[in-house]
Amino acid sequence: MMDYHEWPTAEPSDGLTVCGWRLRREQAATVSSPGADPPEPALPDGCPELLLNFGAPFEHHGANNGIRSQPRAFLVGQISGPFDVRPTGVVDLLAIRFEAHGAWGLTAPSAPPPDNWVDAFAPTTPDTPAWTSVRALWHTLQPLGDRARQDAVNEWVTRHARTAPRTSDVVTHAVQAIRATAGAVHMETLAADHHMALRTLQRRFTTQIGVSPKLFARIVRFHGVCTAWRRAPDTLARVAADRGYCDESHLIRDFRAFVGEPPAAFLSSLPAFTALFIPRPTIGT
Repeated sequence: MMDYHEWPTAEPSDGLTVCGWRLRREQAATVSSPGADPPEPALPDGCPELLLNFGAPFEHHGANNGIRSQPRAFLVGQISGPFDVRPTGVVDLLAIRFEAHGAWGLTAPSAPPPDNWVDAFAPTTPDTPAWTSVRALWHTLQPLGDRARQDAVNEWVTRHARTAPRTSDVVTHAVQAIRATAGAVHMETLAADHHMALRTLQRRFTTQIGVSPKLFARIVRFHGVCTAWRRAPDTLARVAADRGYCDESHLIRDFRAFVGEPPAAFLSSLPAFTALFIPRPTIGT
């Protein structure tokens, strides 16, 4: 059984991170055993994540690039299409979940790559102070216990928040407005509020977040549906309306785009691994 735990990261109150989390399972299933781990969906939630793996590697099952082994330390950008993950042995995973604009400091001047990752230890990863600190963090955490790891992550987040490049104010405000309205805000209104052309806002947002504001709003609405369904299952029509969908067909379109299945089939048999992240467990120390 997977043991999943979240905690609030200590940082200046600028909203770069959402939380830290760990996932652990001591006993490994084997592919040939009846209890073997099947690949299960990783859902888009609009949050890039820095993942630090101290157990067996996870497999990444993608539609276009087959099966790949995930690295031991890597940053995942925005998820905009379906893919599955599968543990291959002992699970000892720790992660920092960033807000959409929070990971830009690791990859500036471009956004974290959508539907892909940046391997902290790859020769092609820039030897910047930020990535050097990520590699040092992985080595620091490896021998530590849970509480010491949590404290070390909080210290890293605080240092990173003080020194990392920031997204522009208009992009940060756009992310916050999309979150606050569950994806219902009009980009024209945001652009006008900042005395900026709509195309300029869209271009700047895509450069710094990795996806367009329209796609980010769709991701936020989709994740809100998954959370609402888990908390209080209801008809698809009601869930779609409550989360800002104009009709059920748009909800079905987004589910097919993000997880490859219609919502009724997916939500009625939500996979166990995927369910760990929806809704977010209560954050505690």
